[in-house]
Amino acid sequence: MEVGEGEILGYGSHGTVVMRGRFQGREVAVKRVLLDFYTVAEHEVAILQASDDHAHIVRYFGREQCDRFAYIAVEKCVASLADLLAIESSGTGQLAEGRDVPLLPSPLRILRHIALGLEHMHRLRLVHRDLKPQNLLLSTS
Repeated sequence: MEVGEGEILGYGSHGTVVMRGRFQGREVAVKRVLLDFYTVAEHEVAILQASDDHAHIVRYFGREQCDRFAYIAVEKCVASLADLLAIESSGTGQLAEGRDVPLLPSPLRILRHIALGLEHMHRLRLVHRDLKPQNLLLSTS
């Protein structure tokens, strides 16, 4: 796994940093988690593995551990729902950093995809517990 330490995509809870990276030749998002919170990360990995074939759950690719961190490679998405809401309110069609976003899906389609992902998680008897626009991610697939 290659991690672009200077290419931060975002931040999560408990000191988690999400960075741009590569895993087995593909571009991914790499979540760097402090080993102090590794059990939380292991639980997330188990959920992602159980949902790997679902179209509305972020894909999991692999994990590595070294020093004080665990690194989890997941599908790199183009934007979050928070980004889409910011684009909608700005009227520019671009993220704040100037990155273009693919054609925005309709609000009804976005809600449908969220509902399908949640339905899948509920079938697995899981509750997300941190559902917010920053955690709802848009991929090109």
